[in-house]
Amino acid sequence: MEDMTNDGSRENVLAERLNYLFESVHPPYTPCEVADAINAQAGAKIISAADLSQLRTGQSTEPNHSHLVAIARFFGVDIDYLSNKAADY
Repeated sequence: MEDMTNDGSRENVLAERLNYLFESVHPPYTPCEVADAINAQAGAKIISAADLSQLRTGQSTEPNHSHLVAIARFFGVDIDYLSNKAADY
């Protein structure tokens, strides 16, 4: 989920957008709180706090579809917002 910026450098769109969501919701959530809420809503372990942390730091750039769906649902955003498909967000 990397995209080229205007200056030619690599930018992790997913990490940037996840960080924005984590920082802009009130109250701010920790990765552990988000993972717990997603897993409780699903009734199964879908994602871990470590998965979310790795996505936020760019250590992991290719989450599976179920992770993206669950994260988008939790934050109330369209799944395209978390991907390169939504470059205009």
